[in-house]
Amino acid sequence: MEYNSPLGKEKERKLTSLLDLQPNNKVLEVGCGNGRFLLNLLDTYDINVLGVDIDSKLISIANDAAKSRSCEAKYQFTCQRFDELKIKSQYYDLFVCNGSSHAFGTQEAALPNMAQQAYELLGRGGRLLLGECYWKKAPPQAFLDFLGQPASIYRDYKSNIEVFEKYGFKPLYATSSNQDEWDDFEWRRNLTIHNQIKLDPNNEELLGKQYHIQQWLNAYLKWGRDYLGYGFYIFEKVES
Repeated sequence: MEYNSPLGKEKERKLTSLLDLQPNNKVLEVGCGNGRFLLNLLDTYDINVLGVDIDSKLISIANDAAKSRSCEAKYQFTCQRFDELKIKSQYYDLFVCNGSSHAFGTQEAALPNMAQQAYELLGRGGRLLLGECYWKKAPPQAFLDFLGQPASIYRDYKSNIEVFEKYGFKPLYATSSNQDEWDDFEWRRNLTIHNQIKLDPNNEELLGKQYHIQQWLNAYLKWGRDYLGYGFYIFEKVES
């Protein structure tokens, strides 16, 4: 899988084109994972990128992939907590967070905290690309019990937009993953782990991952397809 979110290739291409980045723009992604999104941006734009993630294995993959693309002067991937970063205020032209709002806090505090941090880090006219879950409709308690979270962990589609408007951002564009993208994302994880275990059937780590993936897939089929959506939003910083 390229991303830990239901971001299809066609939707990625559309979002990339809509970002309209300029030469030497500076981009920060929090929760960059394997760096694929930033590296794909580098294939499209002449920009400088910084990717941050707490998973050292994924950061290693990102750095290896970047080296193979001969773009070493344009990227930096670092294994670090966002709140430990020492970075300049009003410096970046694009702030990206796709499925990693938990880096900014828990439950309903995460998005407001992200909005405040992004506003501080972005320069004049800077943009923010957000990928975030939302409730299609009020979830049943059984689904919340499975998640181990209150309903406030997510908002509805419109409320995600309103959070960033409150903290000085203007919404420019929004879309959401369709059902095919969601299904592909969930079932591809299941298929990938199945194929890995066929090659290494006694790998305890893989078997543990398969168990958790299967538990989540069952919940997705029972509840997730009906109640959980995934939105992508592009905002622009508005000067106060």
